[in-house]
Amino acid sequence: MRCRYTLDGKKLLDTLKEEEREKIDALLYERGVKFVKEDDIKRILREVDSAEPNEKNAESGKNEAKEEENEKNIEKGIKKNEELKDNGWKARSEEKQEKAKSEQQTASEGEIKAIIKREAYFKAIAKEYDAEFDIDEKRDVTNKSRTKGTIHDFVKLFQNRFQRISSLFTRNSDVMEVKTYDLKKDKFDGENVFIIAMVSDKRVSKNGNIILDIEDLNGKARAIISAKNENLFLKAEKLVYDTVAKFEGRIWKGMLMVEDFSLPGLPLKVEPPKVEKDVAVLYLSDLHFGSRYTIEGYATRLAKWLKEPKVLKEMASRVKYIVVAGDVIDGVGIYPGQERELIVKDAFKQYELFDKFVESIPDYIEVFVAPGNHDAVRRGEPMPAIPKDSIQSRAHRVGNPSYVTIEGYTHLMYHGTSFDSMIASVPGLSYLKPEMVMKELLERRHLSPIYGTNPIIPEHVDYLVLDKVPHVFHTGHVHTNGQGKYRGIVMINSGTFQGTTPFQKKLGHVPTPGKVPYLNLHNNEFKIVNLNEAIA
Repeated sequence: MRCRYTLDGKKLLDTLKEEEREKIDALLYERGVKFVKEDDIKRILREVDSAEPNEKNAESGKNEAKEEENEKNIEKGIKKNEELKDNGWKARSEEKQEKAKSEQQTASEGEIKAIIKREAYFKAIAKEYDAEFDIDEKRDVTNKSRTKGTIHDFVKLFQNRFQRISSLFTRNSDVMEVKTYDLKKDKFDGENVFIIAMVSDKRVSKNGNIILDIEDLNGKARAIISAKNENLFLKAEKLVYDTVAKFEGRIWKGMLMVEDFSLPGLPLKVEPPKVEKDVAVLYLSDLHFGSRYTIEGYATRLAKWLKEPKVLKEMASRVKYIVVAGDVIDGVGIYPGQERELIVKDAFKQYELFDKFVESIPDYIEVFVAPGNHDAVRRGEPMPAIPKDSIQSRAHRVGNPSYVTIEGYTHLMYHGTSFDSMIASVPGLSYLKPEMVMKELLERRHLSPIYGTNPIIPEHVDYLVLDKVPHVFHTGHVHTNGQGKYRGIVMINSGTFQGTTPFQKKLGHVPTPGKVPYLNLHNNEFKIVNLNEAIA
């Protein structure tokens, strides 16, 4: 009710029908009556009663006129219908068909525009190019292992290592080169010479001098580094077991008094190739699928970024290759109590997680995967490729180590198990700066110089010798990102997808999960794609 009623007015109003109450209330409201009394309602009722006959008559006249008009329209409709049947029904039907066809075409064009609009959202530049790569099967142990682990096999391994590394040294014509047996000849006593030999033992004498047992293919000898030569003494800290070095000095009583030494090293400058294609490579390692500490959201996020990037679109559009340097899975039985840290306790099912990741990324991206110490291959290096029954996706399976040339860039992939022994043996190296370890391996031209701490399989060919200089050296294992350049070689340690494990926490390791190295081969630009940020 819009009006306010007195008690007698409300009593009378309640006796009326609902329609009458509403009508009276509306009329009183229109007239501005604020307090409605019984007399006001009676007056309105009298007015309504006197007006109804006139309204009914008027309404009746209107209905008759309307009915007559309807009859006329019906007649016209019948007549028009006959005309359409005779003359224009077909034309009208065709008109409707054309209209429907036009509407359908408009809808189709709308769908096409919508599709084009969706495709225009992200255009993958890398998709426009054909992949160009080559796997160096000669330097990959896959399907070539013939060793039986005999003493003869070990002798063959070290002979091959020595011969190939010794050939990498530059020879100085001003100084005579000798062999180990020459040091014991009286005629060379007092001569300045150099010798290329392998360190078999290293110790400090009572007087503080460093005593080296060295050997070559001809025999053994002794070399002395004086404690008085402080610079050389400090430099000698890098001389670890099984290092092949070039020693220079003077022969004295069958021994070599060392004045300097050098490692095989690298060319002064390795120039990157020119790549016309505007494509890039992503570097992964240590995914550890199956571990409860692996952050599987990284794999999902990376795949989504490659397909539908919301940020860093230009970078995502150029990714044509992904290389994985080992530890694809966490494995089973790798260390005591590991089962407590696994959410997937079957190695094959762990690899299924990797296969799903590979299939989730765009199919124009080529994937290369090498094994690590957690993968389902033999523990010792060199390692053959992960078997096909383990990885069934389209990824290219290669050994550890392996060489893959991508768009002219030679990539050396090595998981990095020897990092542990190198960090323990060479002062100044640490897990926080893996690129420093990589530099030492490049200088020695061997991926696992120290025999005995990192399991080595005695193949007759030492696949760990670096007699081929790469443009990119890619490693993993230590779960810490590291990058740098050494004499033009791009060094990349690619971090991990795994968070900090109890073992790493105990050792003080600081992993850097979710940071993916990215190298544009066209302009040699290096960046990090941080999966910890909401990039997808």
